[in-house]
Amino acid sequence: MSKSLKQAAQHPEANPWYRAVYVGDEPVGFVMLSWKPPAGPYTGRHFIWRLLIDKHHQGRGIGRETLTQVAALVREDGATELLTSYDPGDGEPWPFYQKFGFEPTGEIDDGEIVLRIVFPAQ
Repeated sequence: MSKSLKQAAQHPEANPWYRAVYVGDEPVGFVMLSWKPPAGPYTGRHFIWRLLIDKHHQGRGIGRETLTQVAALVREDGATELLTSYDPGDGEPWPFYQKFGFEPTGEIDDGEIVLRIVFPAQ
């Protein structure tokens, strides 16, 4: 998490938005978005920069619930899609995102595969 906060401080142009993830009173994760940055490759779009759930709490639906809440927030903000990316390899999060409905965009960003979920019209 400290790496993410340092990156957020180093890149204010990415318009970082971040929150801790709790189960009850216990912090179990962290989520950070680039919230409609004014410039760059994702100008005006919502991009999940980090979604981290402590390994002791994975597999319990916490990541899915966090992603569900984030998706609802960005939809309320008028978004028609939500983006993220991942570094392919052992332990990659692609199956998690795929189950949620994300699909590859065909883009590669700094070696990471870019994904998106498109929200149905409201």
